Amino acid sequence: MHPSRVGSLSVIRSSKPPARRVRPRRRPLLRTAAAAALTVCAAGAGLVGPGSTTAQAATLVQVPSFGSNPANLTMYTYVPDRRATRPKILVLVHGCALDAPSYFGAYGRDFRTAADRYGFVVVMPDNRRQGNCFDVSTPNGLRRDGGSDSTSIASMVRYTQRLYGVGRADTVIAGSSSGAMTTNVMAAEYPDLFAAGTSYMGVPASCFATNSATNLWNSACANGQVRKTAAQWADAARAMYPGYTGTYPRMQLLHGTADSILLYPNLAEQIKQWTALHSVSQTPVLTDTPQTSWTRTRYGSTGAQAPVEAISVDGAGHDFPRAGMVTSTVTFLGLDQPASGTQPTPTPTPTPTPTPTPTPTPTPTPTAGVVDPTRWYVLTNRGTGKAADDYQMSTAEGAPVVQWPVNNGTAQQWRFVPVSGGYYTVRSRRSGRVLEVAGGSTADGARIVQTADAGRTSQQWQVVADAAGVVHLVNRASGKALETGYQVSTDGSPVDQYPYWGGANQQWTLTSVGTV
Repeated sequence: MHPSRVGSLSVIRSSKPPARRVRPRRRPLLRTAAAAALTVCAAGAGLVGPGSTTAQAATLVQVPSFGSNPANLTMYTYVPDRRATRPKILVLVHGCALDAPSYFGAYGRDFRTAADRYGFVVVMPDNRRQGNCFDVSTPNGLRRDGGSDSTSIASMVRYTQRLYGVGRADTVIAGSSSGAMTTNVMAAEYPDLFAAGTSYMGVPASCFATNSATNLWNSACANGQVRKTAAQWADAARAMYPGYTGTYPRMQLLHGTADSILLYPNLAEQIKQWTALHSVSQTPVLTDTPQTSWTRTRYGSTGAQAPVEAISVDGAGHDFPRAGMVTSTVTFLGLDQPASGTQPTPTPTPTPTPTPTPTPTPTPTPTAGVVDPTRWYVLTNRGTGKAADDYQMSTAEGAPVVQWPVNNGTAQQWRFVPVSGGYYTVRSRRSGRVLEVAGGSTADGARIVQTADAGRTSQQWQVVADAAGVVHLVNRASGKALETGYQVSTDGSPVDQYPYWGGANQQWTLTSVGTV
């Protein structure tokens, strides 16, 4: 999609730029908001331990050659240090305005955590054209082997399947926004490659069609105005791979009711498409609320791996995955289970020696005098060199806090106001609101927002000195530290919370810019 139309699928749908600086809206494509406890059975998964050929201290690695690549995409893989002997494969697709490394380090961080625990391999296609959006619009992009992005991604999948000796049953795909649309398209064009998929904030396969090789933005689809019957949506998907008679991937669909980029009605249209492709009723057989503000419906089966599962999140915008979502996705996609044909180890597997990591420093009692309540400070992240900032200079309740290049404006100025027990609220000079963990969440990766001071412990922070003028902030309710995504320096990417481990992305330089 053209960046002037999409921003971050971004985020700018108007071609007229606003008067002030243009910031991407929360990167759909979104950071791991998710994070939640994932358990692992090393023996059952057959995890590779010491002595394997897997490199230690696993990182995202570029694959120089993987076969046919007509779209000239870049392929990255993440192979965990304790890779399963026969690993499952997750294809993880970024959205507009991001790239594979930034998505993986931010919105996708909990997938990395899950890969480390369960031993699956992550494949990430990377697109740097057209605002970093994938082609889900052109005629070539909407047919199997059409020579566009989907063709190159299919080559990556086949390459990885051959490398590890696994097939369709152990290969799944997920993505956010543009990546979610790509997930739907890949599942329609290459149903023989995937067992299941997860679409975070997507649209039905074919919905974004423009019948143009240059205009990739479909406003009617984005605005939720393209409505079809279930049979029509299914026929559109089948037309992408004519003659295919096999089964289609199971599909998990997540969408927020307040999404202003790809509007909420697209969830219902996706449900129509995938229930029809699975020949199951559009009437859910299970409806529950697994998490506050979530409504989950399952179609065709009540189990955790139903043919179709939908999660509607009340009041949520275009910023998935959020806390708890990756855990749900890992279960739905079966990534927490051994690959097909893998037998559980009959005897306990010796515990591999983990890669050495720095020993977290216990959080000390807040140091008196670290901050002066009569002064305004700019908080600059040591890892990125960027400041904690009110998103789009917003004064709205619940507006996100992001990182942005330092400009010393009022949206970047914060005052530490003492409360009980040596804690502080951190008050924005521009909005008068204070930093808070969204919804009072205690989950890893939960976003930081600004809210009116109500005396909640989720609005209160320890200020702990790490060095002269350098601190980390620990939330009173969660015990977790204020941070930016690990190795994520994208302008406008979210500030969140994570257990303190001493990383530079969790440390902040305090620069006084004036008195109250």
